[in-house]
Amino acid sequence: GIVAADIDLFSPADQYQALSYQSPGLNNSDHTMTVEVLGTKSASSTGFAVELDAFDISREKDMGLTADDEKTVCYVCHDGTGSAFDILTQFGETSGSPVPESSHPVADGTVLCSDCHSPHVAGEDWDAVHDDNEAVRLLRSDFGTYLSFVVIESNDWLDTPRPADLSFGIPEERKVVEAYEICASCHGPGSTLPGGDLVTYYDAGGTKHDSTATVPPGAKAGIACTSCHDWHVSDLPVLLESTISGSGVTGNDNSVCYACHVEPKVTAYNDTTPTGDIHGANESTQTTASPGLLPPYAYRDAQIQCSICHSPHGTANLLWIPTTVNGTGSISVESTAPGDWAQMDGFCRSCHTTTHNPNTDCTSCHFHGANADSTSTTRF
Repeated sequence: GIVAADIDLFSPADQYQALSYQSPGLNNSDHTMTVEVLGTKSASSTGFAVELDAFDISREKDMGLTADDEKTVCYVCHDGTGSAFDILTQFGETSGSPVPESSHPVADGTVLCSDCHSPHVAGEDWDAVHDDNEAVRLLRSDFGTYLSFVVIESNDWLDTPRPADLSFGIPEERKVVEAYEICASCHGPGSTLPGGDLVTYYDAGGTKHDSTATVPPGAKAGIACTSCHDWHVSDLPVLLESTISGSGVTGNDNSVCYACHVEPKVTAYNDTTPTGDIHGANESTQTTASPGLLPPYAYRDAQIQCSICHSPHGTANLLWIPTTVNGTGSISVESTAPGDWAQMDGFCRSCHTTTHNPNTDCTSCHFHGANADSTSTTRF
């Protein structure tokens, strides 16, 4: 009984099954749709006829759930009563629970529990012998062309992938090879989420976050995403763990890095009462009139964040150096062999305007916390 839209069907080329109009949504009842030929046309059209291919009537899939939505079904058990995991309270969805600082957006319906967990795959039973097909925490990832599951490490389930039938929307099935692949289904190549692709350098060239010098896990141990981030919620930003490697984390700041990186030069950078220079906090080679720094940096700024010069998720460069610093793009530091000083010089010039020896790698003389030498005369 109302006019929904006037539609111009003109096209310079023939098109079939082209969507001409889509209803914004109808309630579940009887509806009558009338198509009226108005006798008007585009100036480029040669006639007034209306050709109708089809009506496509669709509705949301009825999942037969016992509650209003999938999340609420999961909360029936995962509320601290039927399960050891009180996910309902974690997400701050009880009357007395605080809303977390950061969370996977399950509460607002953007992410579903089933995006990461399969309710239909046998989970681990700690009181019995593991089954060959057992999935850990029901964890899965849907990569579009294949569906993978985290399985008990000792078994060989789906070493030979189960073939796909994409014509029926059935993906290839196999087990996850690397733990980070669970996160890669959303935070991997092609991701439009904040931060974009965060996992490429776990498998690619450059530097991947796979080791520290003095705190386990050691070299090439494959630091997992969950070494620093929680699965569900956190009282800190970006799902950071409150404790990493036994050390407390205060926020999305240098305390995250200091939890594992306790090498002497980095420890010196964390010194609150340095005898020498700390990058940013005591740049004594210049003056306020001539700081030798590009904006937004200035003479004796506060100590800078590690993440300005190092990307915690890995990069194509050595030493986790980002491809852009301070608005400077296309930074390339591929090697530290003699003669590569120009690469490091270009990296440093993202913030510094002066160099006093253009034929020497800056890091030959300057490092994180120069006060490690116990001398006030040492400058970066």
